Amino acid sequence: MASGVEDALRQELELLSPPDDGSGVAWPEICRRASTSTRPMATVQQQPPRRRRGLAVFAIAVIVAAAVAVPSLALSSDLRDLLGLSDAHHEPLFAQARLLVEAPADRGEVARLYEAPSSLGGICWFVDRTPAGSPVRSSDNDGGGMCQIGQAAQPPASDAPMTWNIGRQPKTPNNARGWRAPILDGWVNPDLGATRIALEWTGGSIELPFANSHFLYVSESLYDPPASNFPYDLVAYDSSGAEVGRTRILKTALRAP
Repeated sequence: MASGVEDALRQELELLSPPDDGSGVAWPEICRRASTSTRPMATVQQQPPRRRRGLAVFAIAVIVAAAVAVPSLALSSDLRDLLGLSDAHHEPLFAQARLLVEAPADRGEVARLYEAPSSLGGICWFVDRTPAGSPVRSSDNDGGGMCQIGQAAQPPASDAPMTWNIGRQPKTPNNARGWRAPILDGWVNPDLGATRIALEWTGGSIELPFANSHFLYVSESLYDPPASNFPYDLVAYDSSGAEVGRTRILKTALRAP
């Protein structure tokens, strides 16, 4: 039954969540959950082309339900209004942000994942993209992000070994020159004792930049890969090389929107 509800919710979100009007960076808040606050198990963020102030996150399409807890939902403002939820907006306190991990990106850039307190309480995570070699900064965002209500309670590793998020923008003839590769980031439960994270698919794998219990990866290969490549798994290994955790990425998260 849980999977049926999850599928129905995902379909409704994909149909009902419209693009933002582009007036600015609309930070998605994480809705109230039925149990303790934890990070969403999985999210997909659709992103429009780059603007002067960066990428505006305009939809969160999918949430993976955990077997023992109702996951948080990051919804567009229009869908929050439709459901009668709070319209308050979280924003990260950039001056208090700390760098978690960085990774090379396309277009001669580097991507950096930050964590910062939220303006309304809780925690925000956001990605900044800047020319390679640029100094670390935390005054803006350029790759989307999410905020969570309240302080996160770390779940047991058996319940939530990893979480992941994919930020992407549709590839169209109108944005071919400005299109930028998808961003995959996430958290690994420290209880796993993981020392490295790999993205594995049929016929290949790649080790991901990993630090402070977070990973980050930017690649055009994450956009609509061949059907023969599926499934895609995030796999955690300990210092001995033993697998200590595995999470599958939804096929719909990698397919072209």
